[in-house]
Amino acid sequence: MLDVIRRNSQSWVVKGIFGIIILVFVFWGANTVSTDSSRVLGEVDGSPLYRAELMQRFKLEMQRLRQANPEYSPGAQEQEFLARQVLQGMVIRALLRREASRLGLGISDAELSAHVASQGIFHDAAGVFNEAVYRNVLALTDLSVSRYEEMAEEEALLAKLRGYVGAALRADAAEARRLFDFELERRQVEYLAFPHAEYRKSVRPGEAELITFYSENSARWQLPARAALDYVFFDQDLLAGLGPDGPVGEEKAAAWYAAHKESFALPASMHTRHILVRLPLSLGLKDEEVNAAKARAESILAELKAGRAFAELARAHSDDETGREQGGDLGWTELGSLDQAYEEAALTLRPGESGALARTYNGFHIIELLGFKPAGERPFAEARGEILARLKEEAALNGLAAALSEAEDAVIGGLSLEDIAETIAAPHKPGLRETGLKEPAAIAAELKLPPAVLADLAALAPGSLLPAPVEIAGGFAVFRLKEYVPAHTPGLEAIRGEVSAAFTDKAAAELAGAAARAALDDIKAKGGVLPAALSKKLVRAEANRFSGVPQLAVTDPSAAFFPSDEQSLTQDIYLAGAGEWLPRAYAADKAQVLVRLLEVRPADPAVWESMGAAYVEGLDNMRRDLFFNLFLARLERQANIEIKAGPLLSFAP
Repeated sequence: MLDVIRRNSQSWVVKGIFGIIILVFVFWGANTVSTDSSRVLGEVDGSPLYRAELMQRFKLEMQRLRQANPEYSPGAQEQEFLARQVLQGMVIRALLRREASRLGLGISDAELSAHVASQGIFHDAAGVFNEAVYRNVLALTDLSVSRYEEMAEEEALLAKLRGYVGAALRADAAEARRLFDFELERRQVEYLAFPHAEYRKSVRPGEAELITFYSENSARWQLPARAALDYVFFDQDLLAGLGPDGPVGEEKAAAWYAAHKESFALPASMHTRHILVRLPLSLGLKDEEVNAAKARAESILAELKAGRAFAELARAHSDDETGREQGGDLGWTELGSLDQAYEEAALTLRPGESGALARTYNGFHIIELLGFKPAGERPFAEARGEILARLKEEAALNGLAAALSEAEDAVIGGLSLEDIAETIAAPHKPGLRETGLKEPAAIAAELKLPPAVLADLAALAPGSLLPAPVEIAGGFAVFRLKEYVPAHTPGLEAIRGEVSAAFTDKAAAELAGAAARAALDDIKAKGGVLPAALSKKLVRAEANRFSGVPQLAVTDPSAAFFPSDEQSLTQDIYLAGAGEWLPRAYAADKAQVLVRLLEVRPADPAVWESMGAAYVEGLDNMRRDLFFNLFLARLERQANIEIKAGPLLSFAP
């Protein structure tokens, strides 16, 4: 019912821009980005956009989409479109980074720690941030902790900038209530239906009428082109280990572990909680401000020593907004990642102790040490399964590349599909598969092919191979055209029954409409009074601004000739006065209807009481999103943005 809340909480700004900007940098990445000018995609105010970064972020976004939907397998055109979105995100990030710098916004160590700890991919089975999971995920993707945390810091900074831009935008409660009352005001109506079915028996089409109707509406019965293909599928997983290096096993996993031991190093780390008494971020900080903050910190420390629970005090007194609700918990952090004064004070405690006081650039911290882990190394036994999975995937990709090259040579060389299946694919004996006779679009959707792959089937002779192997989900395939049936319209005799039924639907709808209009004229002539026979057929219903009269909104078979009047019907209901008949007949669910407005019903105050806060929040989100959209547009207008022409992914490394 509260459509405005649903609309605005899922706005395109949040979905579109920040779906690209604020990504979880987890599964893909590299520790450096090439600065080779030949790999530059464009510039934003003289700052280059590198192709290597585009590929990092593109792969990450692909992984994110596949994590959400394991069956996701976009074609070439869709991937190019996604790459364009990612590039647009890079441009926006560059603009926002520059603006954040101009405004002097930054991210504290505590804010960065809280941001990293909030990422679900680093949580254990209990849903809690886990240091071992964190390092394991990064190690298996060649993404160093420092590189990841650079990216995470940028994410947090851009989120802070968005909050900064929209911080002053708040919906006035009275204004929100007026909009709520307007949007949720309802209308009680009654309608009189003239069902099409009551007029069908009056329709008797002649031969000439059917021929004319068939000729004028032949596009309705056109059958699309259909094709049947057979193909050999090269399964990526089955190709793993077929190359010269042989299958992946325990020995290779152990060798990989030994060669990449630095990825499994676990530096010393500590788990702390803190209560922050913030100091103003100012170069002209006065002694009285420092003394007042210190006195407040010492007062909280006294309460702690008197027996108050640390988490309780943090929730009541800490100025660290991001960690306050977690009782000041910062999670596990590497030594060296937090302020030196903070760490030195924390390490004067034993695990389980609290009470250390430290001053850092942003204020005074009261610290509790929850745990400490010395530097170490993740054992092979713990990492074994993940290493094996990685190596098997790499082997599968290598095997796939070798088989693809061989298949391309075979197609060019004129081998038959049977020969390709028997020789090239012999190691996993795939045999021939068939699609059946279907529309090319249906085949493309079923096999997750780019639609363009099957665009030229009409030019091939049956028995011909498609000119190149085609990448599909989980591998690739070599296709052969078995049969092709062009698009055509069956003759009238073949579909006489369908044509006659459609003619009858249209004619019955016209007769029902004529009867409804005649009845409306009669009602108006009698001052709005219905004959007794029609009064018995009146049906009551309720209308709203978002879905009109739900009982009347269903499209019927005659919609090809008489589209539903749902939108204009709703508009006329909200323009009418109480007791007034609407000005015309409306096409509805298998009927023509006349409608009268009975009464106006205001929005339910009880709904406002239960949902008003969410409604106001929805308006706030809408305004912030719209304002941030305007903010981005202004930044883009003021910037000098140059992007090189040409496809993005054809240059992928």
